[in-house]
Amino acid sequence: MWRAIYPEAYILKTIFSVLSKIVDDVLIEVSEEALVLRRIDNARAAYVQVDFPVSEFNIWQFEANYTVGASTSMLMKVFKNAKRYDYVELMIDNDELSIALYNPQYRTDARRFVIKLFNADETFQIKELSNDVRVDFAPPRLYIDIIKGANSIGAEKLKIIANAEARTIRFLAQTEEGEKYEYLLDLEKSWYVTLYEIRNDAESEYSLEYLNKVTNIAKIAKAATIEFSKKMPLILNFMISQIRFQYVVAPRLL
Repeated sequence: MWRAIYPEAYILKTIFSVLSKIVDDVLIEVSEEALVLRRIDNARAAYVQVDFPVSEFNIWQFEANYTVGASTSMLMKVFKNAKRYDYVELMIDNDELSIALYNPQYRTDARRFVIKLFNADETFQIKELSNDVRVDFAPPRLYIDIIKGANSIGAEKLKIIANAEARTIRFLAQTEEGEKYEYLLDLEKSWYVTLYEIRNDAESEYSLEYLNKVTNIAKIAKAATIEFSKKMPLILNFMISQIRFQYVVAPRLL
């Protein structure tokens, strides 16, 4: 049995809402040190992993490791019932996940849901990549603004170009009809950027359909990191307190 209490239901509500846009089901891994949610999408074009350290929970009662699967659409349906100041009690026992939502001032008003779990595994693992470009920025509003601009012209892909000498990153989008959008990020002058490294010039292109799926995570995160190399996966890390939401998107090669 495993039981934990997390004090911010709206955070989990947002996370599961975003997960449901990326994958149909999610692997839930419980260990003595952390709760991990992860999965690769059916097209094998995106991978998502969310790491919750024990320190994020008010209560953590651990008896055994678990590796189980759950439907993201069902989790999303449950967390639609979450209110702004609700706490969440999570409990796994055998093949069931119990989720209780409650206001800590009125503990008797708990709403409890039980969903069925299934045996699952995930052989895919992210390899440690030594990327040519890394930019840390806070707040992640920068990501939202870039994606919003590209969406506004109806583009389907976003090209990212890093110039080591100029210390800039250009985000370019273009439609088939020729409309264009550009966001030039001056790494030395931008107040968003907290740290950066460009070891080599790099250029790669990614699907906006996939990049759009995590904009709501950017809204609740406090900081973010973007990493990439030439024609390599884009790695986005969003930090929500000590929770890391990692999203990896394959490049568009055509």
